[in-house]
Amino acid sequence: ARQPAAAERLEARPCPKCVRIFDGQTWVGWEHDAANWTIVDGAMRGFGPGARSAFTQADYGNFRLIVTSRMAPVNKDHLGVLFWGPRPEAGSLAFTRNIQVQPPHAAMWDYFENKALEREMLTPGSRDYEAWNTTEILANLAKGTLRVAVDGREIMRYTDKNPTRLVKGPI
Repeated sequence: ARQPAAAERLEARPCPKCVRIFDGQTWVGWEHDAANWTIVDGAMRGFGPGARSAFTQADYGNFRLIVTSRMAPVNKDHLGVLFWGPRPEAGSLAFTRNIQVQPPHAAMWDYFENKALEREMLTPGSRDYEAWNTTEILANLAKGTLRVAVDGREIMRYTDKNPTRLVKGPI
């Protein structure tokens, strides 16, 4: 059976009041390095050793983000969704200060302090990076709280120790 394209999978899960930040066809609304990013079958595809960040041109603080993703085995890396930090410097695609959630198992990294973040794990997340997973991140900037669900099951909660350090920024 054919695996549905990312855009088809998204359409199968309508979300009233949600705003799509990626249209599945173009880079409108995004910054990226074209040498390392393409759009394949309605999904962003990152590859290669160069600038590996693709991020929104708009800034977000409170959000509900639904990401359908998988990792190609050749990458031998991990996916990271970064937010609550300032934009990269002009002309750069490198983030230096933000929070990161890694789908589909919800590991977290603090790029403000360069360390792993402790979080409340409700149930283990998937470690099958090659399978398509849908991760939902519910973020409240003022409270510094996150809730993360994978494939419809909440797996993690997090509260930042100092939410005043967090800023509205790109995803």
